[in-house]
Amino acid sequence: MAEEAGMIHTAIEMPAVRLSGAVLIIEAFRCWRRAHLAGLAAAPRLYRLLAPSRRPMLAPALDSLMRLFEDSLGRPPALGTKGLSADEALLLDLLDTAADIATPFGSALRSTRVMMAEGV
Repeated sequence: MAEEAGMIHTAIEMPAVRLSGAVLIIEAFRCWRRAHLAGLAAAPRLYRLLAPSRRPMLAPALDSLMRLFEDSLGRPPALGTKGLSADEALLLDLLDTAADIATPFGSALRSTRVMMAEGV
């Protein structure tokens, strides 16, 4: 009983909100980019974005992936306004299809792919 544990009411369990992989990546990408545009740390914002889907441990991996993606582009990535930007579409395509790219960015792609598949 809830009162026996010193609680006034029963605990309400929040259901996990699971976003599809592509939606999650794009939401994280946009969150990361907006944080950088505002001069703010992205990792805490990514953590807050991912927590409701019970995937907060993806925050550091996605932060790293986005930094390496920006570095590999050689410029700040573009955000989509109505639909995906070319950069967003490229990132999703690389996550889906990139084979063994022997670079830090390739490693970040593989790590993110594995974490997403494992439901982390």
